[in-house]
Amino acid sequence: MRHLAAAASLLVLLAPALAAQDLERPDGWQVRFDNPGASEADLEMFVDMPPGWHVTTGPAGIFWSPDNTASGDFRAEMEVFLFDPQGRREAFGMFVGGKELAGGSQEYTYFLLRDGGQYIIKRREGSEAPTVRP
Repeated sequence: MRHLAAAASLLVLLAPALAAQDLERPDGWQVRFDNPGASEADLEMFVDMPPGWHVTTGPAGIFWSPDNTASGDFRAEMEVFLFDPQGRREAFGMFVGGKELAGGSQEYTYFLLRDGGQYIIKRREGSEAPTVRP
């Protein structure tokens, strides 16, 4: 019985890793890093993980699908499962109002949240990122 329990525990621990091997990057999604010197090789993981995505980045950046747009009045909401950042001050969030995202005159408003509850709202205007709400 002890061996059966140990085997079942090991299977439970391995299941997420085995499932992750079959995951693929979402079709059509674009990536833009905040640092122009960063590249796709710096991105650790960006894959479909129903009901959403699994993202593990090295450098900061934005991810978007040109197929996902809204106009007029809309509501945006997200649910995040944050893994232990092990003391790093990692931030995560979402952006709205994106224009020219792949070009030099990119524009969008973004909301960032840290695991301690701190947040900031900023606006990206080309290479500038003024704070809207500290």
